[in-house]
Amino acid sequence: MTHTLTTDPVKTFQRFMDVSDTLPLFDLSLPFALAWEYSNKLLNEFNKSKTIAALQALLPNVRYENLKSLNLENSKILLDGEWLCRKLELGKNVTIKNRAKLIAHGKIILGDSSSLGQGTLLVTVSHPIYPTQRHLIKIDSIKISPFALVGAKATLLCTGKGKALEVGQHSIVLPGSVITKDVEEYTVMRGLNKVLLSGKEHFWDAPQSSKLKDRLKPNALKRILESNPQLTEESDISVDTTTHEQTYNFRYSEKLSNSTFRRRDFFNNSTEAAIDSSFLVPPLYFHGHIPKIYPKSILNSNTSFISPKINSIHLSSSNLLAPNTLLKAGGDKKIKLEESVWIGANSKIITNDEDITIGSGSIIAAGSIINNSVAPMTIVGNQGTVIRKITEADKCDLPTEWSDVKKCVQNRQEALATKEYMSLQEQENKALELLNL
Repeated sequence: MTHTLTTDPVKTFQRFMDVSDTLPLFDLSLPFALAWEYSNKLLNEFNKSKTIAALQALLPNVRYENLKSLNLENSKILLDGEWLCRKLELGKNVTIKNRAKLIAHGKIILGDSSSLGQGTLLVTVSHPIYPTQRHLIKIDSIKISPFALVGAKATLLCTGKGKALEVGQHSIVLPGSVITKDVEEYTVMRGLNKVLLSGKEHFWDAPQSSKLKDRLKPNALKRILESNPQLTEESDISVDTTTHEQTYNFRYSEKLSNSTFRRRDFFNNSTEAAIDSSFLVPPLYFHGHIPKIYPKSILNSNTSFISPKINSIHLSSSNLLAPNTLLKAGGDKKIKLEESVWIGANSKIITNDEDITIGSGSIIAAGSIINNSVAPMTIVGNQGTVIRKITEADKCDLPTEWSDVKKCVQNRQEALATKEYMSLQEQENKALELLNL
C-alpha cells in the first residue's frame, strides 16, 4: 500500500511556525507529529542526562553562556512542555522551577533574571471558540521581561490576537493567576488579569529572591498581604504549596506513546478508529477505571482521572482536556463531558453531592474548579460562573476548506499511516528539517 501526503509537509509546517497573521491552519498532521515527537525526544534526553550538551541540542539557537547560567531545580524532570519551535530566547540567569510547562508552538522570550515558579504554564497556541472550528490553530508569542516573576501554578495564555503577551520587567504574577492580557512593568497581578498595584515606587531596585519581602517595599507588601491572607512576608511565591494527588495506579507513559499499536493496547476499551483520530499526550494518570476514548479527542499531559467505577467518567467525541486538568468522580457520582467540550489548563471537575454534566460545546476557563453541571454552549469560570454563551456570531470567517473537519481527520489518518511506514532515521531527519526552518 502506498501512503502519500495531501500537502507539502515542509511548507505547511513553515507556515504553521512562522504565521504572523494569526490565521488558523488545519492541515499540519505529519509535520506536527514528527516535530513534536523529536522535540519531546530531545527534552527527555536532557532530563535524563542533565548535561549542557543535551541542553544545546534542545536549544541550539541560545547562547552557550546563557544556557550555563540557567537555574533549574534538582528534580527528575527539569524541563517540561512542547518545545516545538526552537524560537525560545533565553536571557542570563533565568530560573525555571520544576513542573513549569512551556507550550512553545510560538516564540517564548525569557528575559535576564526572569523566573517561572513551580507548575507555571505558558501557552502560545489558541483556537477559535465555536465548536466546529476548534480544530483550527492560532499562534502567538509570550515575553517574560527581565526580573519578572511568575508565581507557582500561574497560567499565561495567548488568545490568538496576533500580539505577544508580555509580562513587564520587575512585575509579579501571584500564584494561581490566569493572565491573558499584557502586564505592565512594576505591577502585581492576581486572579484573572486583576491588577493589585502598579508603579516603580512600590518595588525594590534589585530583587534578591522570589520572596515578596525581597521584591516589594513595606507599604506595598502590606497592601498585598491584606488582600491575600494566605501569603506572608516570607512567602516564596515560586513554590507550589498545594497538595498533589498521589493515588494513581495506572500511567500512560512516554514509552507507550511511540506506537499507535501500543496506544490501542493500553486503551483497549476504545476502538482503533477513535485512538487513531485522537491526540493523547503523555503522561496521563488514572486511578480506578480508564475512561473510553472517543474520536477526535485531545488529552494533554498531566491530565488525571479518578474514576472508582466503570463509566464514572464518560468522555465524548471532540473533547479537549488541556494540561494539568483533573476529573474526579467520587462514590456513586458521575462526570459526563458531552461532545466538543473543552477543559482549560489547571482546571478541576470534582463531584460533590450530584452528578456533573458539562453540556456540548461548552468551555471551562483555565484554572477553574467546577462542582456543578454546565449548560451547553457556555463559557464558564471558577465555580461555574457564566462568562457568556457561545453563538453563531463566534464563527470565524474562513475559507471553506479550513472548516472541513472530515478533511482534517482524513489528513491526520493519512499522516499517521505515512509515519508508521517511515524509519526512525527518516522521521528524525524530517523533524530536523522542519524544526530548523
